Amino acid sequence: MTATVRIDDSDRFGRRELDDLAQFQTGPCVSLYQPTHRASADIQQDPVRLRNLVAEARQELATLGRRPRDIDELLAPADRLAGDRDFWRHQSDGLAVFLAPGVMRTFRAPIAFAELAVVATKFLLRPLLPLLMEDESFWVLALSQNTVGLFQGSRHAVAEVDTGRTPTSMAEALAHEDPEKQLQVRSTGPTSTGQYHGHGGGDEDQKAALERYFRAVDRGLAQLGIDTSRPLILASVSYYGPIYRSVSDHPRILDEMIVGNPEDLSATELHSKAWPLIAPRLAAGTSALQDRYRQRRAVGATAEGLGDVTAAATGGRIEVVFLPRDQHCWAVHDQARPSEVHVERQPGDVDLLDEVARLVIRTGGDVRVVDDEHANVAAILRYP
Repeated sequence: MTATVRIDDSDRFGRRELDDLAQFQTGPCVSLYQPTHRASADIQQDPVRLRNLVAEARQELATLGRRPRDIDELLAPADRLAGDRDFWRHQSDGLAVFLAPGVMRTFRAPIAFAELAVVATKFLLRPLLPLLMEDESFWVLALSQNTVGLFQGSRHAVAEVDTGRTPTSMAEALAHEDPEKQLQVRSTGPTSTGQYHGHGGGDEDQKAALERYFRAVDRGLAQLGIDTSRPLILASVSYYGPIYRSVSDHPRILDEMIVGNPEDLSATELHSKAWPLIAPRLAAGTSALQDRYRQRRAVGATAEGLGDVTAAATGGRIEVVFLPRDQHCWAVHDQARPSEVHVERQPGDVDLLDEVARLVIRTGGDVRVVDDEHANVAAILRYP
């Protein structure tokens, strides 16, 4: 496999990370989003983009009356990050940075975020929510005798995930076996499953060795704590697929595979091969939800428009909410007074669509991000 960014545990964004960031409710909370580049001439512009966003946040904090010394202290970690050359050499497609007094979190993600700097009483989290959506997130497991690679995928790209103590090759997985059980593997070509020589020889020994290898890999991924509600696509020679499925505890391994030796595929090439396999399933899921929305609407169990949806979310009545991907609804949000909605964001504004998403997730509902720029906010209710 060609070199790719390795996303480690600090980049993993799940319900726990969402809850951790959502607990900050007093501010000032600074949310910075930007696109980044894995490896190109544009990579030199990525730290410049961050510096520009920090400058926007600095000006907004000053407008909100924060003291210069407090502003400098709050933004200092982002200033240091902008100058960290090693950090910028290991990027995915988007970067999210969150700053609050005494707090800094960064997430590299396979999503090319629009540039945005927001200062408010809480963090803006909605751009990251597609990473929580079952219908937008999946795994690619690249398996060969010499490598094990796990990739987190979205509709935009895939990014390699740090697999921790998971074996990185067959040799490593079987290195500590009993000498009587060890099998020597001699590769016979880049697309071959290899020739196995040892106790008994033949296909059965070959299969048994692969089973032990794949069990070790599967145990490693389980210890890593990957989200098994997301589908997993295998990238390997075709012979490996049925064997891995037979030993894996992952409940959602696709029957379809990326067939061939994955060692020479870049992350971009893996995504181009994975997306056609997963996209029909996503389309089917979206169609089923649309049918369910129409059925529930017929019996008065839906809500439309920001006001009605917000009221339903506040009451914990939403089963599924549909939010437009690229729209924002900026407002002064104060529980002591009605929200004052603005067409253009003003210093201190929060995104009311972000608030709806938080409420729905907090009460066990599902958030779906809709691509249609003209889509209205809508929801399927648990009861009329």
